Amino acid sequence: MGCFTELSDSSSHPAGLIAGSLAETLKKHPDTIQSYFNYLVMGEENAFTTLNTAFLWDGAYISVPQGVILENPIQLLFVATHREQVYAAQPEILSSQESTANVKLLKCMSVLLKIHI
Repeated sequence: MGCFTELSDSSSHPAGLIAGSLAETLKKHPDTIQSYFNYLVMGEENAFTTLNTAFLWDGAYISVPQGVILENPIQLLFVATHREQVYAAQPEILSSQESTANVKLLKCMSVLLKIHI
């Protein structure tokens, strides 16, 4: 399991741009997020899509309104830490972009391990 932590200053974001925790956005705007989940699962006979959505806990949510053009990418950094048990980390990103919006996402993943010398 993991959690979203905002490490950057979002005060410079253009008006209407939302970048934050998927779990927090689900609490604040459940109908919006649920409509995306319904779209992903409805009509799908893909077991992996259903399984992936069923165990979703948190991740990144990005919504870019019409007309917003970002020169620099939004960087998402996912960090896994050492655990005694082996597990699969599947960071989730839900991104919604209006037709005239333009944004690039940079997804980075890192693993922090204990090394015994």
